[in-house]
Amino acid sequence: MRTSPGVDALAPGTRLVHIGAPKTGTTSVQGSFAAVRARLPELGVLYPGTETKHKRETDQLFDGGGAALDRLRAELADHPDHRVVVSAEKLSTQLLPQVQAVHELVGEQAHVVLTLRSIGDFLTSLWQQRIKNGEVRDLDEWLQDRLRRIDEYNFLRRDDGLDVASRWAQVFGADRVTVVVLERSSPGRLFEVFEALCALPEGTLDVAELNRGLTWREAQVVRALNVLAARGEADADAVRSFVHLGAVSGLTLDWVPDRDEPKPRLPAWAASAVEAEGERLADAVTASGVRVVGDLAELSRVRVGENAAVTSVPAGAVAAAAHGMLRRTATMVQRRRGSGAA
Repeated sequence: MRTSPGVDALAPGTRLVHIGAPKTGTTSVQGSFAAVRARLPELGVLYPGTETKHKRETDQLFDGGGAALDRLRAELADHPDHRVVVSAEKLSTQLLPQVQAVHELVGEQAHVVLTLRSIGDFLTSLWQQRIKNGEVRDLDEWLQDRLRRIDEYNFLRRDDGLDVASRWAQVFGADRVTVVVLERSSPGRLFEVFEALCALPEGTLDVAELNRGLTWREAQVVRALNVLAARGEADADAVRSFVHLGAVSGLTLDWVPDRDEPKPRLPAWAASAVEAEGERLADAVTASGVRVVGDLAELSRVRVGENAAVTSVPAGAVAAAAHGMLRRTATMVQRRRGSGAA
């Protein structure tokens, strides 16, 4: 069993609810659990379902039910003595009624894990993720809008007057919530914490990055595609199909940037506002009384830098993006032919 400082194994039968937040390694954790799903029961752990994450189940929880949610309820009932891990990053963005619905689903013997990172790193990472999904605004314009309305977005929203940690602590109890603060210098720390909580042998979860962020130059290529598409008359879903599932997929699957290739950086003008937001979140987590693994000061640490004008793009990156769109086109043509033949 892996032991991790400040992290004790949860009691057998505990339902571990991993709620994100977004851009904090959630996809990688989900992929690691899904990859060893078949052998987890013999280790006293269940990762229910058949998909990588539990988005479908939690969507149905909030939308009136469905088959996936019914199967999850059945698995929970059939494994009362296993530690069960349910992971969906959208949970961190929900308000009090949805948090209460999750509590009703998993019951009293549950524990919530929230992962957080530097707010500056989170925002720049979130911007490039939005670029993947069709955003046309540059980083400065997007940041100005996001910081002006920070309480309305993602896990930082306070529509109900509560912050994310106190919201979940109010429903589950502060002693049943753990906040894990990520640090750049320890990328494997998150996996260690989950292994410790689940009493899993060391190395059970593979430390891997499954949702690689775009570099600054890659983001500019994709944003340029988004801008051109927005000027045209193409259907939004079609654009997303060719850009996100095509060009972005090509970049992330067929191209490996140099290790020193710059990522999007927080501009200096945003430093004070971001630092203040990080301090506010750290204070709120402290006030909630939940357990903290890591250094809350990390939330307000800002790393600023200049995002230089992009004057050239590696030919390999352009080829990978084009290949991704070609692959997507071939897939759609094949589907259309199959549909026509039917």
